[in-house]
Amino acid sequence: MIELKDISKVFRKKNIDIRALTEVNLKIPEGRIFGIIGSSGAGKSTLIRCINLLERPTRGQVLIDDVDLMTLPARKLVDVRRKIGMIFQHFNLLSSRTVFENIAFPLELIQTPKDRIQCRVKELLDLVGLGSKRDDYPASLSGGQKQRVAIARALANEPAVLLCDEATSALDPATTRSILSLLKDINKRLHITIVLITHEMDVVKAICDDVAVLSDGRIIEQGSVREIFSNAQTDLTQQFINSSLHIDIAHEYLNRMVPVSDDGDKDLLLKVHFNGTSTEEPFLSSIVKLFDVDYEVLNAKMDTLGNMQVGVMLLKISGAVDSLTNVVNYFKNKGLEVEVIGYV
Repeated sequence: MIELKDISKVFRKKNIDIRALTEVNLKIPEGRIFGIIGSSGAGKSTLIRCINLLERPTRGQVLIDDVDLMTLPARKLVDVRRKIGMIFQHFNLLSSRTVFENIAFPLELIQTPKDRIQCRVKELLDLVGLGSKRDDYPASLSGGQKQRVAIARALANEPAVLLCDEATSALDPATTRSILSLLKDINKRLHITIVLITHEMDVVKAICDDVAVLSDGRIIEQGSVREIFSNAQTDLTQQFINSSLHIDIAHEYLNRMVPVSDDGDKDLLLKVHFNGTSTEEPFLSSIVKLFDVDYEVLNAKMDTLGNMQVGVMLLKISGAVDSLTNVVNYFKNKGLEVEVIGYV
């Protein structure tokens, strides 16, 4: 298990103290995927680099399996770092080395026998799906392929922990999904603890078990992804959640939308947020039976975390004025967040 106790980090530049982290406390259970999310400048990269002491905290303790890395002599710290792999946003591959040679590099540094290097690198190439690229150079690879090489290299020394510093932010959405799927597979197959920093709640939602929200160098909220999505405690956390659940309204509706329906002959445009609602309750079929209305789903973005439904749905509901009011109240009574967009 990784535990950070009262971690603070102060940088001194031109006789000015810049506080990057303030009394950060985190417990990251073994074998989990732990996300750290925050806006640019929140201190995410500094925090993740404190875990392997690439950035040495100004004060506090960094404990891995109850061993405080801050107290280790240099030689022992090097040994511990070999069990902590790290991948970066911009891959950091050696351009003059082939794919095979990039992955082999950490093993060469510790003078691993050549036959063991051959065997281990082949295993890793198969794991990340790049067996056919072993003799290629980084310049000929796509961004996703470069990141797969970086992941394989980080796994070369069979680490217990993998740190991911914005590992997908330089990739397109489809490639991001494939890399996240690979990381999730690695976590399950090898039981490696993964610590992942990001500014995108979509990434957290896709693969993380737990998440901490960082703002101005402080942890403002943490818990399981399920807990955070169902019961966000801070405005910033809710903003991150909402950004991952954003849906657009078609221009044909925006152009003819009015705030009220004076004559009662217009349809209600309703946005319904599902944050922690059970997937077992049939909300839409219920409103048809209870209130004699019809509905059309215009847009939706939904995910299921366990048996919990999260997402947002844009509905157009047709019916009598009283029935439309009853529908809104019904959703609210069921604990759903409801936003009346207008009438069309």
